[in-house]
Amino acid sequence: MTLIRKESKGTYLILLLNRPKVNALTLQMVEELRDAFKEAEADDGVQGVILTGFPGIFSAGLDLIELYDYDREKMRVFFKAFGLMHIELAEFSKPFICALTGHSPAGGTVIAVAADYRIMAEGE
Repeated sequence: MTLIRKESKGTYLILLLNRPKVNALTLQMVEELRDAFKEAEADDGVQGVILTGFPGIFSAGLDLIELYDYDREKMRVFFKAFGLMHIELAEFSKPFICALTGHSPAGGTVIAVAADYRIMAEGE
C-alpha cells in the first residue's frame, strides 16, 4: 500500500490517508482503502479502526482532474469500487472511527458518514 499508511496502537489499527496534498480519491486510493478494511476485518488482533488524514484535511473527495482522464470503462470500474467501498465501510463489523483532521467535502463526507463515530479537529 502506498496511499494508506498503517499503524497499530494496541488492538486498534490507525489508517492514515497518505496522498498529498489533499487526499483526493482515485481508483488506487479507493482500492487500497477497501483492501485495508478487508485485512482489518479478517485480523482477530484488530478490534477497531481509526481512519484519519493530514492536519487540516481529511479528504478533498474525488480527484476530478485524474477522473477526467479515465476512459468510460475505467470510470465504470471507479464508481463501482467507490460504491462498494461505501457499503463495505458501513457494514464493517468492528468499531470504525473517523478522526476528521480538517476539511472533508464530497467523497470525504461519504467516507465519514459510513463510520460509527466521527471526531472532528478544532481549528484550522
